[in-house]
Amino acid sequence: MRAIHVPMNVLLAYGTPYTPLLHGRGKLRENEIDMFFDGVHECVERWLYYLNQQIMAEPMSLPYHAPVENLRESLLKLTNDDGESVFETRKEAHHAIIEFEHLCTDMARSFTHPPRIKDFYHNLASRTRSTLEYLTDGDIE
Repeated sequence: MRAIHVPMNVLLAYGTPYTPLLHGRGKLRENEIDMFFDGVHECVERWLYYLNQQIMAEPMSLPYHAPVENLRESLLKLTNDDGESVFETRKEAHHAIIEFEHLCTDMARSFTHPPRIKDFYHNLASRTRSTLEYLTDGDIE
């Protein structure tokens, strides 16, 4: 593999409309979920761009976006679902959060320095887990 320079401000999505949501802490409000996940998509695209440069392979994309969309859809369903199907939605959300956390761990693992980048990716997972726990009153499954 070849070493490449990766601008930290680009990876951390500074200067985008998503910056406050992506760098915030704690659960998301219901009206922030869609925009947060738009920002997560942007972060995944940026991470993939530099990953593809590093390994000089065919561009990868779809498998990395599935966990983001699955979790977004599950969280949005939970904000609107109070019928019997909520239990199925909770199960879907449980699987989606695990996939998303794996994705965030993979993105964080790509960097050894500075720790801020790792923390950023771990915070994305933490915010979504906090939001899911809030929406389900802590009863994910």
